[in-house]
Amino acid sequence: MSKNWQRSDVHLLIHFVGISLIATGLSFSKVFMSLGTFLILFNAIAEGNFQEKAKIITENSTLKWIIAFFLIHLIALVWTTDFQYASHDIKTKLTLLIIPLILISKPLDLKNTRTILFLFVASVFLASFVNFANYQHWIGHHQYVDIRDMSLFGSHIRFSILVVFSCVIILNFWKSFTVKIKVIGLFIIAWLLFYTFYSQVLTGYIAFLTAILVIAFIKLFKKNKLSFSLVLSFFGIGCYCLFIFLKPVEVHEINTQNLPKFTKEGNQYQNDSTLLGFSNNIPVFLTICDKEMEREWRKKSVKNYYGKDALNQLQRTTLIRYLCSKNLTRDGSGVKMLADEDIAAIEKGIANYNETRIGFIARLYGIKYQIQNAEDPNGHSLLQRLEYWKAAQKIIQKHWLIGVGTGDVQNEFNHQYQLMKTKLIEENRLRAHNYYLTSWLSFGILGLILFLGINISFLIQQIKEQQIMGIVFGAIMIVTFLFEDTIETQLGITIFAFFYGLFCQKKISSNNQ
Repeated sequence: MSKNWQRSDVHLLIHFVGISLIATGLSFSKVFMSLGTFLILFNAIAEGNFQEKAKIITENSTLKWIIAFFLIHLIALVWTTDFQYASHDIKTKLTLLIIPLILISKPLDLKNTRTILFLFVASVFLASFVNFANYQHWIGHHQYVDIRDMSLFGSHIRFSILVVFSCVIILNFWKSFTVKIKVIGLFIIAWLLFYTFYSQVLTGYIAFLTAILVIAFIKLFKKNKLSFSLVLSFFGIGCYCLFIFLKPVEVHEINTQNLPKFTKEGNQYQNDSTLLGFSNNIPVFLTICDKEMEREWRKKSVKNYYGKDALNQLQRTTLIRYLCSKNLTRDGSGVKMLADEDIAAIEKGIANYNETRIGFIARLYGIKYQIQNAEDPNGHSLLQRLEYWKAAQKIIQKHWLIGVGTGDVQNEFNHQYQLMKTKLIEENRLRAHNYYLTSWLSFGILGLILFLGINISFLIQQIKEQQIMGIVFGAIMIVTFLFEDTIETQLGITIFAFFYGLFCQKKISSNNQ
C-alpha cells in the first residue's frame, strides 16, 4: 500500500509541476509552456488509469466539442492542397486537445488549483513590471517603435488578456484573504489596471470592459436590479459619448482666397483643400510652405523630409498633420516650435499630438485618426482588420459549405488580396483576425458550429456551477475572438486550452474561497 501511495504522490507532484510551468510560461516563456505540456502528457501516460480517465472525459460536454473541433482539422486534410502548412497547423493544435484532456481527466483539488492560479497572477505581475521597466529604460537596452512593443515575452494582445484576467482571479478569492494579503492584492490590481491603461492595447480595454460588465451582471442582477440598470445606463452613455468622439467630421468648404498668402519670411503658401482634417473640421493641407518646413526639419531630424516614417507613411504628411493638431503653422515657424519629443513622435509615425499622451485617450485619438483617414490601411490595426474581414467574407462566400481546408487559408487570403487589389503591402496581408471567420472559411459551416459549440458549452457549464472566474474568462474569449485569431498561435492556443481545461475540472469551487 505504501508503494502505491508513494507512486501516486510522485505522479501528483509531476502533474502539479507541469501545470505550474504552463501557468508561469503563459507570461514569460514558450519553453516553459512546452516543457509543462510534455511533463503532464508523459506523466498521464506513465500513470495509467486510462479507464477511469476515459469515464471522466466522456462526462464532460465541453471536451467532446473540443475533440470534435480537432477532428475536423484532420478531416479537412482531404480537400487541402498545402500539406506543409496543414501539418504545422495540426501539430500546433495538438495543444488544444492535450491540455484539456489531461487537466479534466486528472483534476486538482481546490488547494492546488488555487496555488496554480496565484502562481499565474504572480508571473503576470512580474512580467508586466519587467515590460514597463524596459520601456522606461530603467533596465535593458531595448529600442521601441510603438508602445505596443512593450510586451517583451509574447504578443501584447494575448498578454493584455492575461493582465485583465489576473485582476479577476484576485477579486474571486478576495473574501478569503487576510488584511495583509488584501493590501498586496489591492496593490497588484492597481498596478495591473495602470498597466492596461498605459499599454494602449485595445484588446486589453475590451477585455477589461467585458469583465466589468459580466461581473456587474452576475452580482448586481442577483441582488439589485436597479443597480444593474444604472450600470447599463452608464455604459450606454459611455458608448454614446464614444460615438460622438469618433464620428467622422463634417468638412466645410473653405474660401482659399481669404487665407494668408505668405509666411512671416515672405514665402508663398500652398493650399490643398481636398484632404480631410483630423482633429478639427477643416482640411489640414492649407497654408503650407514646404521650402521652410524642409529646411527646419533638416535641423531637427536625420529623417528625409520626403521619405517615410516608422509606419511607412510619408514623413511630410505626418509632419503636416502633427503641426495642425498642435495648431501650429505649416511653415518654418511652426517646425521651430516643435520640441525634441515632438520630432521623435513624428518620426515614429504619430500624426496627432494627442496620440503622444499616455493610456486610453491616446489610443482613442489613434482610432479616430484611422477612421477619418482611411485611404491607406497600412500601419493602422483597425483599418487592416477591416481589410482582413472584407477578404475573409469574400472567401466564405465561395467556400461557405466545407471551407478551403486545413492548410490553404493563407494561400486563399493571398489570392483574394490580389483580386481585391488591396492597398495592403505584402507584410500586412495577414489572415482574418477573427476566429469565427477563420473557423468558417477553414472548415465550412460545420467548423463554425463546432467552435461555437466549445464556447457555448463551456459557458453553460460555468454558469451551472456558478464559477465566476470561468464565466468571465469565457466571456472575454468569446468577445476577443471577434478581433483576434487567438487559436492560431502557440501562446493563444495554450491560454485557451489551459483555462478551459482548468475551469472544466469538477473540483474547482464556484464560490470565493
